[in-house]
Parts: sequence; structure tokens; C-alpha cells
Amino acid sequence: MGNFSFLNSIRTRLTALFLLIFGMTLIFFCSVLYYYFVTTNQTNFDLALFNHAVDIANTINIDLFGSVSVDASAISGSGKAFPFSAGSTFLQLTDSDGRILARSSNLANYALPIDPQDWKQLFSARGPAWIARDIQVGKQPVTYRMLSYRSWGIMRSEYVLQIAVPTTLLEKNRLGLLTFFGIGIPLTLLVASLGGLFLSGRALSPVALIIEKIRRIEASNLTERLPLPATHDEIQSLSTAFNELLERLQRSFESQDRFIADASHELKTPLAILRGELDLLKGRTPDAGELQAFYQNSSHELDYLGRILENLLTLARIDAGAASLVMKPVRLDELLIELAAREKRLSLNLFGENFETQGDSDLLRSLFKNLIDNAIKFSPAGSKIDISLTELPGTIRAQITNAGERIPPQLIPHIFERFYRVPRTSNADKPGAGLGLAIVKKIADAHHAEISVTSSESGVTQFRLEIKKV
Repeated sequence: MGNFSFLNSIRTRLTALFLLIFGMTLIFFCSVLYYYFVTTNQTNFDLALFNHAVDIANTINIDLFGSVSVDASAISGSGKAFPFSAGSTFLQLTDSDGRILARSSNLANYALPIDPQDWKQLFSARGPAWIARDIQVGKQPVTYRMLSYRSWGIMRSEYVLQIAVPTTLLEKNRLGLLTFFGIGIPLTLLVASLGGLFLSGRALSPVALIIEKIRRIEASNLTERLPLPATHDEIQSLSTAFNELLERLQRSFESQDRFIADASHELKTPLAILRGELDLLKGRTPDAGELQAFYQNSSHELDYLGRILENLLTLARIDAGAASLVMKPVRLDELLIELAAREKRLSLNLFGENFETQGDSDLLRSLFKNLIDNAIKFSPAGSKIDISLTELPGTIRAQITNAGERIPPQLIPHIFERFYRVPRTSNADKPGAGLGLAIVKKIADAHHAEISVTSSESGVTQFRLEIKKV
């Protein structure tokens, strides 16, 4: 089981984010649709009311004595379909001075309101004009839509025809749309959330498999790898990255196991020799010759142990990473001159002037010391070791050449591995733990330098190092 709850899972958060975006988009779309629907319906309602007012105005007769007559069929809207009830229409006819000329009987004593601003706007316009607005008629519970229409009677006398009709159907349509949205939006979001959970679960199911697989991988089964989905997406890249990490971990563990096994073996051998020497001397009085041999053997084995421990400490320091390095300008010519002065068999040649690089002086000294010691160890007694330092554009090349036995080409890729020793037919009595060249490679990599080796048929072996110049 994971250490996270369902509410904190990526699946839930993805679904919530999807619902938030989708919900806001849906609500915005429905709001725009509702506004468009209401506006369009209101416009169509007003146009139908205007046409009804025109029809009624065309049937109004006002004689010279001010008597008003209206065709009853026009009021009832016989044969026409309106978005309102023509039977419950209120009519009122007013002259230009605001005097009520006539009104429908269903108004009783109630008069339709006359807004001064509307009146001014109607009579300031050229030609017929109309204005529509919502009103309340008496104590009626229904909102009415009143249209005021200016027209002309006999002798071009101006009058205003006011028609008020109930907006029941209009309100019903609005309420129906709101009800639809009120039910439809939550249902849509519910379906979307279930679909989002299902789809996100399907999309993240490979991640769950990866998590379960990784939980089962331990140091004892680092050879296992994650399955790669055939989707060619981020999940495949994640699996590939984890497999590469497992590959590196496996190599690291195997290297550590080899290191521990080889180091224990290398340390056990001199310790066993020292213990054997002590056991021989135990229980009796040794003569001067035996004591001298014991001192020499002990000193020899202790020197060997010291070299192994020094090399192991150097490797541990390099393995600690860049934080353990003290990088500063280093003159390689001065460093090699110092090392060459300690050994008469070395021949040093300098080609150039600027041999300064950026590096850790102690580690670079250890690198060249190990290369020189390796060349001396596997060269015939008394032979020369040639060292050259060449200044190149942007880099410095150091070459250490010795004559001895040839290194078989198939073994060259392994000589920089820890505790690896090339089989030799001579110099077999010279001790070596197989750490020197591994240290050389590690130091070179830490300084972003390139180290290579060639060995000819005649047994001439050359190590070449190229490092950046300051």
C-alpha cells in the first residue's frame, strides 16, 4: 500500500483539475447560451408585441368628436400565434398631452403608467416610434411587458397606443432553461468526474505497476528490470530511466562486492604472512639471521599494506565526488620534474611553455606516480622510462613509455578495472594489488581528462593523458 491517501493521489488531483477547467468552461458556455437565449426571446417577444400593436393601431378610428373605435378581431389576434395571451391584453390610448382617450374594460379604474422620459423619447423621434419595458399592473402577480407605440389619427393628430401583455410564457421558457442547466450541469460534471477518474486510472496504471515492481526490487534481485510499455510516451521514458538507474545500481553493487572481496583477499595475504612469521618465532629463541629475515619480511609486507590502504583511501576520496577535490592551477612540468628527480631511470622531455592546468595537485601527483611506478615495475631492470609533456592547442599531452612485455589487445579494456592484473611471465615476484591503474582512470575522469594505452608487438607500452590547459 502507498503512503498517500486517495485524496492526495495524482489521479484525484488530475480529475479535480480536469473538473475545474471543464466545469468553468461549461458554466461559462451555459451562461453565454442563457444570455443569448433570454436576449433573443425578449427581442422576438417585443417584435411580436410591436406587430400586434401596429395591427391594432391600423384598426383604430378617432372621429372629429374624439370618439374612439377599435376592431375587436384585431384585439383578440384571431388567426395569429403570439408568445403571449392576446385575450389578457391591456390597451390604453393616450393623446400627445397625456390624456387618456380610451382604455380596455379589463383595466377597470387602473391606468397604464406613462414615463415622462419615454414620452419625451417617443415624441422626439421622426416617424413611428416604440418603447417596451416590464411593469406591474395593479396587484397582478404576473409581470407584464408594456409597449408604447406612437402613431397618428385623423387630421394627423398624434397619439400613443400602450399594450401590456403577461410575460408568463417568456418566464416559463427562462425557468425551463435554468432548470435544465441546474440539473444538466451537475449531472454532466458527475459523469465527467467518473470518466476522469476512470481515464486517469487507466493512464496512471503503468505508474502503479512501476511502483509495485520497484518495491519488490532489492539488493538481492537487482537484475530485474521494469517492463517497457509500447506507448512511446512519458511512461516509457520513466521506465527506461528507472531501468538505467537499476543498471547503474547493479554495476555499483557488483563493483562494491568485487572490491570488498578483492580488498579482503589482498589484506589477508600480507596479514597471514606476518602471522606465519610470528608463529614460527613463537616458543623459541631465534638467532640473528632469523630476526633479520623476519624484520625484512615484516617491513616488506607492511609497506605493501601501506600502499594498499593509501590506494583505497585515494579511491574513496575520488568516489566521494567533486566536493572532495581541491581544484586550483597546477604546473604539470614542475610536478613531473619533482617525480623524475627521485628516479634515475626517468627521462623527461618538455615540448612547449604553458603546462598549467586546473586540478587537484595531490591527485594529479598520485596519477603520474602510479603511471611511473607501473612503467618501472614492468620494465627490464636498468631500462629507461621516457616521459614527454607536449603543449597542444587547448590541451596538454603527457606520454609515459616503457619497454617490456606486450599487453594483449583484448586485455587493454580491463587494465583500468580495480584489482585487475595482467598475467605476466616475468616480474611475477613484484607485488601489486591491481589498484594503481584504477586510480589513474578515476583521477583522469574526475579532471575530465582522457587516458589511453597502446602496446606494440615489440613490447613498447605507452600511456597517454590529455588534459585541458588553463
